[in-house]
Amino acid sequence: MNSRAFVLFELVIALAILTTVLVFSQQWWLRHQRTQQLQNDVQAAEIMLNAIDRFWLTEQRRPNDLSELISEGYVTELWQPWAEPWQLSYNNGLLRLAIQAPSTNQARALAHQLTGADVSARDELRLHVWQPLQVVLNQRFLQRVADPAHPEYQQMETHLDLNGNAIRNVSRVDADIFNGNSVYADLAEVRQLRSDSTETIELVSDNAIIGGFNVKQLLTEFAALQQSWQQCVASGGCR
Repeated sequence: MNSRAFVLFELVIALAILTTVLVFSQQWWLRHQRTQQLQNDVQAAEIMLNAIDRFWLTEQRRPNDLSELISEGYVTELWQPWAEPWQLSYNNGLLRLAIQAPSTNQARALAHQLTGADVSARDELRLHVWQPLQVVLNQRFLQRVADPAHPEYQQMETHLDLNGNAIRNVSRVDADIFNGNSVYADLAEVRQLRSDSTETIELVSDNAIIGGFNVKQLLTEFAALQQSWQQCVASGGCR
């Protein structure tokens, strides 16, 4: 009887140990799965954020929708950790991506692993992408080398003040209005010239107004008078 009781006791102890091992093994496996899933999510998030950076730098604009990353070939699929869709917002050079998390803990677990991420009061995981520096430089500074895809890089958006310095070795100047103290040019084609004083060896102009008189009109009238004089001389009436 005592032997049977002892065997039963050993069996109970063995079952208890086995149950404990199974419980701890299950907990370890669940933690391992969560850790692995978290690592996969972090890696996928970094791939998507890098794709946004490359899109912004290459296309010289931010994506209006994350689907553009797929359509333009920057990623093959979007990272979607939860069922809710991504929401995009932009303000002063910062693109913000927000997605609703099932719980605060899940949102915080990911936010702690992603640089610059945070969690909103509504349990949204928020990721941030700053406008690439090269895009900022392209928009704010003129480029020495022409970019056929972006002619605006060689266009001024304000007046240019050289503070008394010279522009030299210019092949051609196209301007609607030119105001200057002195101009030195081998050849200048000007539609309209207004000047207080002009010194030139040869000036060719379709029309000029000097002292309030239209030179072209005066020449026309002079030619008419000259023709009348010649006709008068030819008829013997003028001497």
